[in-house]
Amino acid sequence: MKAIGVRRRGVALDHERESSLVAEDRDRRRAIVGSPLEIEVVDEESGECLDVGSLQIEMVELHETSADVRPLEIAGHTPWWRDKGSRMEWLGLTGTNLPFFDRVDGSISFALMTERALVLAGGGVAGIAWLLGLVDTLRAEGVDITAPDLIIGTSAGACVGAQLATNQLAAAIALQDSDSEIYVDVDLQDFIAKAGELSKGAADEADLMRRFGKAALDAKTVTESERRAVVAARLPSHAWPEQPLRLTAIETASGELVVFDRSSGVSLVDAVTASCAVPLVWPPTTIGAKRYLDGGTRSFSNADLAVGYRRVLIVIPTAPNPILEQKLAAELERLGDVRTLVVKVDAESAATIGPNPLDPSRRKPALDAGRRQGRTVAGDVRTFWT
Repeated sequence: MKAIGVRRRGVALDHERESSLVAEDRDRRRAIVGSPLEIEVVDEESGECLDVGSLQIEMVELHETSADVRPLEIAGHTPWWRDKGSRMEWLGLTGTNLPFFDRVDGSISFALMTERALVLAGGGVAGIAWLLGLVDTLRAEGVDITAPDLIIGTSAGACVGAQLATNQLAAAIALQDSDSEIYVDVDLQDFIAKAGELSKGAADEADLMRRFGKAALDAKTVTESERRAVVAARLPSHAWPEQPLRLTAIETASGELVVFDRSSGVSLVDAVTASCAVPLVWPPTTIGAKRYLDGGTRSFSNADLAVGYRRVLIVIPTAPNPILEQKLAAELERLGDVRTLVVKVDAESAATIGPNPLDPSRRKPALDAGRRQGRTVAGDVRTFWT
């Protein structure tokens, strides 16, 4: 990663401050940008100008949830923005020689984005082990997927994403024999059926998430401190990595998707705990004055958050089911015209994991199943990733 600055006529581009550039009409949910942007991209260490460009933004549609991402046209190119409430987040610009940017949030430093995003989906403690086994074998086969330009993690994928981004793969694998996990008796298919019942009559996605939030807050579970200690024990490193890492969760009161990263002011342990707070099984995670649910409540993968990246590898440690497949299809469509590869547990791995992916006793068999499947998919992943 290379630190760069984006400047407009010698001034750092700041969407919080430059109201002359963006005037928001909240009633119509639009942002109108009046003047062209003369941009130069500068290496912040050397001061060298890396590139220049002129962009004319005519209209930016804002959407009702922060997870709703849409493309728009800028001077014939396709950039991506997301409504973040008080600001707009820059997700990338395709079809131009200007670099990609990780985000614009009022600062002058950006992470240069090149090609690849790794999306790690949910799947319980067995899914964590399966993911680790798969990644470890891919690395042994000469296909290292641990250092992409972005890792997006949801639930089990949030845990593994944090382990990979902090360069702790070997230590995380060693922890699969630990006795720190808590056993819960959950049948995944029954859980999905309960989710279906909760969804009946929901006005929209946010309404459904709020319903999950209420049900989770009312459920009898272990205490938050007990649950947090379990998640903390999974992470060999508790510091946010330099590598871009985004972890998903759902805010219970609003039902909105929240994406935590190193700039969120939330500890890595809390972010992973929130992303792993399976509703009705584990307690919602308290961060500040808010409570958070598992990001997998919205989607097992949240793969659409990788919009703007050229290659997106999606790894799903969960047996296929109709809800997962429907969600994934919609997310792949939202990603647009980019290269994607989806790796899912095969029938043998699914049988090994069994009906309860939260059973800690399934970790070692799942680790071995992930290693076996890693050998199976190594060729396809190598062709796609390298």
